Amino acid sequence: MDRQNQSTFPIILFILSLLPPILYLAFQNALVEAGIHELVQLIIFGAYLFLIGIPHGALDHFIDSANKQSLQLIRLSFFVKYLGLMIGYAAFWLVSPQLSLIFFIAISAWHFGETDIVSVKKENYLIHTLRITHGLFVLLWILLLHFEESLFVIKEIVGEGTTTVSAFNFLADYRYIVLGGMITLFVLLLIIAQRFGYLKVISMHIIFISMILMISIFLPLLLAFIVYFGAWHSLKSLEQIIGYLKVNSKTHSHKSMGYFYIQSMPFTILSFVGMFLFYFAWDRFYQDINPIPIVFIFIAILTLPHVNILSFANRLRMKER
Repeated sequence: MDRQNQSTFPIILFILSLLPPILYLAFQNALVEAGIHELVQLIIFGAYLFLIGIPHGALDHFIDSANKQSLQLIRLSFFVKYLGLMIGYAAFWLVSPQLSLIFFIAISAWHFGETDIVSVKKENYLIHTLRITHGLFVLLWILLLHFEESLFVIKEIVGEGTTTVSAFNFLADYRYIVLGGMITLFVLLLIIAQRFGYLKVISMHIIFISMILMISIFLPLLLAFIVYFGAWHSLKSLEQIIGYLKVNSKTHSHKSMGYFYIQSMPFTILSFVGMFLFYFAWDRFYQDINPIPIVFIFIAILTLPHVNILSFANRLRMKER
């Protein structure tokens, strides 16, 4: 049996990770009246990011070194490739913010779809289309159902009067038709893929992600995104990363999730130190500059090499079957 197919999804962690947004909604009116709702949003966002979000990407070097003698030896070539992709993508943002944003949405859609749809028995164009459709639906669900907040962020990144802003306004005008069409297409593709034996549908996972998307409707944009990213995507990614390492690394074949979580802490802490330094510099010297575009672009730049690493692991996993 394929050991990576054995679902070890941490259900208890998933349930616990839903408590913050549920408690926020329960006390939202009181938080608004007290004038601390934005502060609480930032605290919840930071907690998700530190406890789940960043750790799931802080194990990329383990994946890259899985077939080596020791995972403790982080190869120079990994950092060269990783930083090379980041620098190249950063330069692309300087040249064309609009194309860079579209590219970021595309790779995010693929990454979310690849992470969510894993019980695949055969890779083909139908599965690729299914994954992209799923990932794009999740992104558009969050963005279009928080239209005003999303539009503000997009304008800050690419500027007003751009083609990207016009396209987003068009999608927003027909958002229910767009989302309805995408979920219909996704269901049809899912039925066809299962009918031909290309994948196995895990009902519990569909229930979990449906719960998150339903909750996200009532949350502000920041929390809607981080709940999906933290409570679902990052936990699923951790499950897949650990499964990959247990199969492909003799050194770590019997290690627990707790072990890998601890191993992710050095880069997680380093990331947060960098964030605090950025905040300090902005608060001290650049308060006249809106930090949202910079933070968003920074996240996008980090995403590209991470997606590349996990896609590599997924391709290798499929070849080994």
